[in-house]
Amino acid sequence: MSSEASKIERTVVVGAGLMGAGLAVIMARGGCQVRLLDVSDAVLERGLERVRENLYLLVDLGKLPEQGLLPILSRITATTSPSLAAEGAQFVMEAATENLPLKQALFEEWDRLAPPETILATNSTGFSVDDVAEKTWHPERVVGSHFFTPHLVMPLVEVGCGSYTSGQVVETTVALWERCGKQTVVCRKNLKGFLVNRLQAALAREAMSLLQSGAASASDIERATRLGLGLRLPLWGMLEQRDWSGLDVHYHGMASVYPTLENSKVPLPVLAERVARGQTGVKAGKGFFDWTGKDIESVRKRKHRQLLELIATVERLMADEDELVEAH
Repeated sequence: MSSEASKIERTVVVGAGLMGAGLAVIMARGGCQVRLLDVSDAVLERGLERVRENLYLLVDLGKLPEQGLLPILSRITATTSPSLAAEGAQFVMEAATENLPLKQALFEEWDRLAPPETILATNSTGFSVDDVAEKTWHPERVVGSHFFTPHLVMPLVEVGCGSYTSGQVVETTVALWERCGKQTVVCRKNLKGFLVNRLQAALAREAMSLLQSGAASASDIERATRLGLGLRLPLWGMLEQRDWSGLDVHYHGMASVYPTLENSKVPLPVLAERVARGQTGVKAGKGFFDWTGKDIESVRKRKHRQLLELIATVERLMADEDELVEAH
């Protein structure tokens, strides 16, 4: 662990929504004092309620002993005052809505409020680190820290670099999240989407294209993703699988496939039309699948438990393998 990360005790989470409340729990579990900041007492009250719900969920999932709940909760306080939250802050984590002008205004404010050595982190991947830091005077201390839903359970955090992010800031951020029990990967370029969302976006776009063209049903695409692709990914990632298949085989085989892949620069009609109809997924009762009449909370909890089982298996399998050594 970075010696600087071990010194981080006073942190701030800007935004007390679903993500912010979860981040507060993650950082408090890592031993940090957390100030949860939002615009009103009512919003903060709901945020603290979400914090408690998150802690009880961890207890229910067997990830936190019940006696560990109160010590974590005691490390989280709430305030509507940015200047009060900024006092002595060493790490600020932004968890505001995906609105670029809002995020830019927040980072401009925090660049002014926070002590000079404070790291300013954003959870966004829809916008690049440079986008978010555009109005700051000290972009070298702005870094990405992207969590994945469900963020209390998922083990990975992507640390993203801007064009000016300092190496020390990246190193300290990586070490802090590892101290909080997460595993990390670093995106070393200033990219929208970092690593995972770019890979996921390419796969999702192709899946929607196949659905739109009538090549397959939504159910068969789902089954193909899970049983044909998903099962192998924990053991052979996108690049290692090519090594096992043979780069020459991939080279020659894909020469005819690549030109036929979806390359639309805008969301496909099969997505846009559903959004226009209000079919936005589980929250609306319909998306690509029909969720009406289902007990969504029961399904969510079941998937959380299944995900924990899967993570435990994947981590055990990965621990048995030698670390991959990159060829040059």
